[in-house]
Amino acid sequence: MEEIITFLIYSGISVTLFLVLLLSRKWKNGAPPKVLSYFLISYLILFLTLSSSYLENDTISFFIFPIGIVIPFAMGTLLFFYIKAIYYHKLVSAKVILGHLIPFFLAILLCSIPAYLMNNMGQNIKYNISYSIPCIGLIHFGFYIFKSYKLLRESRSEVKQYYASLYKNDLKWLAIWVKGFFLFFIIDLISGLLISIFTSSLEFVIYFQILYLVSLIWYLGYYGIHQTTVFLPSSILSEEDTSPPSSTSIVHIDCQSEELILARKKLETIFTDQELFKKQDLSLRETAVTLELSNKKLSHILNECLQTNFYEYVNTHRVRYFCKKVKEGDAEKLTLLAIAYEAGFNSKATFNRVFKKQTGMTPIQFKKQV
Repeated sequence: MEEIITFLIYSGISVTLFLVLLLSRKWKNGAPPKVLSYFLISYLILFLTLSSSYLENDTISFFIFPIGIVIPFAMGTLLFFYIKAIYYHKLVSAKVILGHLIPFFLAILLCSIPAYLMNNMGQNIKYNISYSIPCIGLIHFGFYIFKSYKLLRESRSEVKQYYASLYKNDLKWLAIWVKGFFLFFIIDLISGLLISIFTSSLEFVIYFQILYLVSLIWYLGYYGIHQTTVFLPSSILSEEDTSPPSSTSIVHIDCQSEELILARKKLETIFTDQELFKKQDLSLRETAVTLELSNKKLSHILNECLQTNFYEYVNTHRVRYFCKKVKEGDAEKLTLLAIAYEAGFNSKATFNRVFKKQTGMTPIQFKKQV
């Protein structure tokens, strides 16, 4: 068992360090890789803190433990700002992040430094210092994980206003990771209760936490190695797009004005006649340029006049095109997926999900019906 735990610990350390190295090569691309690097470093400190009892290394215990017990103050904050940096990079700056990290620096001052100074003092004094503040840190961590999940959901909905495809912008791995850390928050709370009631459960609890954290970093490592483009996206929503949902100002427009009626007709023309929807990476900005409209005006036309968003509008035309081609007999010569790709879809999973949502049946069921 000890050999397995040791292997898990060193594999977790190796994967984390590899990801930090991978991210460091992208620091020139902006805030996202930098913030994620800092988050992974804080993650490594937490992991080493939990693993120190198994590593049996006094140096690691001495230097890492006092920082590790307060690192949750930083982890939740950094994860939140990583998500914000991906979607709204213009709102993220070092000054803003440092402002939110003030509780972490205070915890170092009030807890970590005294822990270093009291290293040779009585264990009861050290225990009292290293227990109360970390408990507050865990609550702080949970609060920012909740904020991260909420921001991620809002941001993913916002992306649908500006892109016809979510293949490179959906960041499902990040949503799973945020949920994973929220579950870790629950596990840590339960672990604290178990240890306080059954002191003999300490070894099992730490082993389980190590195993869980290793699985999270392995999961992230998969994207770091095999899907670098998804793992290291540049900022998804550019400065020309929008601000976060909470600060977006909605301007009501007259959908019956002559200008907007003409704009709607032109929009329908370029999608029906020119089949603009066939472009897989089509964006609202590109469509607005074609229509000679501003991004915001086109977005308002879709949202208020047509009661939809860019993602739904484009994919509705793609589904119509697919159905038309199947009815014309193209499915006898081509696979359904080939027709879907021709229509503009770039992912089988996305095509199946969108088609089922809009028609109430799978593509195969539709073909049989035809």
